[in-house]
Amino acid sequence: MLKSIHQLCGGAMLVGAMLLPQVHAAPVVSTIDFEDPELTNLYFGGDTFTASGFSFLVNGGPTSGSFATVDTAASYSGVKAPKGNATQFFGAFDDNALEITRADGQLFTLLGMDYGFIAGKSYAPLAMPGALRIQGWDGNGNSIAPITVAWSADPLGEFSFHGFDLPAHTTTGLSKLSFVACIYDANDACTYPSDNLGQFALDNLLLATHLDGGSVPEPSTVALLMLGLMGLGLRRRHLKS
Repeated sequence: MLKSIHQLCGGAMLVGAMLLPQVHAAPVVSTIDFEDPELTNLYFGGDTFTASGFSFLVNGGPTSGSFATVDTAASYSGVKAPKGNATQFFGAFDDNALEITRADGQLFTLLGMDYGFIAGKSYAPLAMPGALRIQGWDGNGNSIAPITVAWSADPLGEFSFHGFDLPAHTTTGLSKLSFVACIYDANDACTYPSDNLGQFALDNLLLATHLDGGSVPEPSTVALLMLGLMGLGLRRRHLKS
């Protein structure tokens, strides 16, 4: 219950912080699915790559051995990749983080994603070890109250990919976006770093930009955009098979 209240409060604060002036512009949505073979690699702290006009920075964890990958679950050894995705995705290990900016320095919006927990040890059935923390920064470089999205094990103690769609204005007008995994301690506080147990996977990031360099669609524009994507069959797959 404490975790649910924490998530709702964090989301509400973020909604309030992100209400910026409306910009009437045609949004352009990019789906980052990490399928480009050139992205397949092992990444360490400070390494970068680009996809669909966005820059990705692997922000190294607290230990020198922390790393990240873009690869399939079949490449994993010693840890369990989340189930439900047989294609390439981004994976962060050992308390690593991922930062996203636009390559041209303009603002952008996060609309949704698929995410999962990479288990570095065995967990009990239905365990809730931690959460994915989504942190944004506005156009002035000010940090915004983060959203935390908890994950839980299934009855077998395993984890799967899940889709997550963000409501309008929750992560809008961003200059930078960061993802990191935190682990719950005995007091239900989600802590980072977490003894290299904070590990996560991302896929199918829905990132919106605007042709005029703006970044904030009005609510009706976001709603029409999402309906249009579904109607045209261009909306991302909820989970890959």
